[in-house]
Amino acid sequence: MNGNGQESPDGHIGTSGRKGRRLSPLSPDAIEGALTERLQHGHAEEERFGFAATLANATPPADETFQRTLRDTIVAEAAQTGERQRETRIIPHRGREMNTRKWYPTLRIAFTLAATAAILAFVFVTPWGRTLAQSALRFFARTERMTFPLEPSQVVTSVPDAPAATAQPPAPLVSIAEAETQAGFDVAELPFVPDGFHYLGARVYDSAVSLEYQAQGGGGSLIVMQSPEGFVQSRWDEVPDHAIVPVRIGEVEGEFARGTFVVYAGDDTATWNPDAPILRLRWVKDGIWFQMTRFGDVETITHLDRDDLTQLAAAVGDRTRVADAGAQFAPEDIVALAQRLNEVPAPRTVAVFPGDYAAALTERTAHPVVPVALGADPSPAAARASLGEALPESGLVDVVLIGQDGGEGAKKVRAALEQALYRIYREPGDTGVETFGTLQRIEYVTGPEEETLQPLGTTYNNGVELVAAGIVDTPRPGEPLPIALEWRAESPVEAPLTVFAHLFCEGRLLAQRDAVPGNGQFPATGWEPGEVVRDQFALQLPEDLPAGQCRVQVGIYNPTTGKRYRPIGVEGEPSVVIGEFSIHGADETL
Repeated sequence: MNGNGQESPDGHIGTSGRKGRRLSPLSPDAIEGALTERLQHGHAEEERFGFAATLANATPPADETFQRTLRDTIVAEAAQTGERQRETRIIPHRGREMNTRKWYPTLRIAFTLAATAAILAFVFVTPWGRTLAQSALRFFARTERMTFPLEPSQVVTSVPDAPAATAQPPAPLVSIAEAETQAGFDVAELPFVPDGFHYLGARVYDSAVSLEYQAQGGGGSLIVMQSPEGFVQSRWDEVPDHAIVPVRIGEVEGEFARGTFVVYAGDDTATWNPDAPILRLRWVKDGIWFQMTRFGDVETITHLDRDDLTQLAAAVGDRTRVADAGAQFAPEDIVALAQRLNEVPAPRTVAVFPGDYAAALTERTAHPVVPVALGADPSPAAARASLGEALPESGLVDVVLIGQDGGEGAKKVRAALEQALYRIYREPGDTGVETFGTLQRIEYVTGPEEETLQPLGTTYNNGVELVAAGIVDTPRPGEPLPIALEWRAESPVEAPLTVFAHLFCEGRLLAQRDAVPGNGQFPATGWEPGEVVRDQFALQLPEDLPAGQCRVQVGIYNPTTGKRYRPIGVEGEPSVVIGEFSIHGADETL
């Protein structure tokens, strides 16, 4: 071959225009070197080497899995090539030139097969390979058509009183900590809530997590979707090539598009509308696919154009502490929170972190407001001690956090809260959290200073042990019922875990709580072997709690699969009764 990959007339192999040795068995290193040289000297433009060139220039470089797979494949191809060459040598001299010429296509095929096999292994085995494969298709799926036909089920009819089509209900809103547990990766957050929006929470869809913000006053939203596996594409996600604008997002490339396919009344086709108020931005960073979408053109969010979205996208994952970034809440948010606090009954205490923001609430609510501060000691024990000095010894406590999940200080406070207080769950699906822009209100109740838990030693069939549990205060109709659990695992827990607690009275389910241990702060996949993990919360008892026998039972399940784990040696339901009590009347409890 000559330097352009063509055969030389004298049957020699040349590289970079030089003649080489006459054909002889090639070692794996020689074949690997030849392939590398072709990639480095311009032959990567050939169609069969184009993707290999992309891999050769990938950032970060191809990992050890790719390199090992490439070498193993080359070894196999070299062995086959050597076998063919030995067969060629026994052919009479007059046929050697013809058979030698036949070997050159074989070598080219060997190069191609080796590269292809290694590329496929890299693409399907490693996250970087999957990311690179999707980036080769670019961020948005292109289309040349401006319309596409609807499926019969998508055509809107004008039949009077026809039932309206309903979309699949969205996943429930959860905390970012719980979303990370369910999705199995670290969620990248915005370090602040953009102007004009309220933060709603996170939703989990298989391996994708959606962080959602609502425009103040409604009529618009901002959604940051992220997934390590890319996103499912459909015709509705396609974008005409002319509507896509390349952008730079921090240190990575991305793409921006405005518009979407819409269906006009009476049409049986979807038509691209470039003026639709839907702005999308896509990019990949650190192996995670991102999409940021702004919906709506209401006045409070019209400032968020392409340039602002790009700057906002570059801030995703920035770990700047929100508490240190100055006042991030809008005046109307603090007013709305104060109004909500004034609606709930006293007596209760409002604790604010960071403490500098306590004054903004003090003048707006009649409840006592106390600031929460952290000392220089970063340990969890010190955080609990600092928290204990600010909180009352008994009663209801509303904790207000500014900055949501943003700063390390807020995370320490959250963890300390879940060990010092009992978060109240008032109804199924309730998380005990209300959001007002960048402000979060979490409702807790204090527990008794002294408590006795019943040793259980019950092990579930996933290896997790319920060490001890119990109801730690006297049940009273209309009041929260504090419950404490202690968990332990002797080996690392690989699958996510959710704890459920059900209150049954006379066979009726009256209250329940489903949450990651520590209300999202202590996921089981992060437990140290042998560590005892405290999980405490409170179930709100109804005012009209019926007279009769009540019991609280506890179990665990995998939130990804829905599979409930069974306690070993316990027959019947996959749960354990941790406490029973009798109700004799509205004001008499045994």
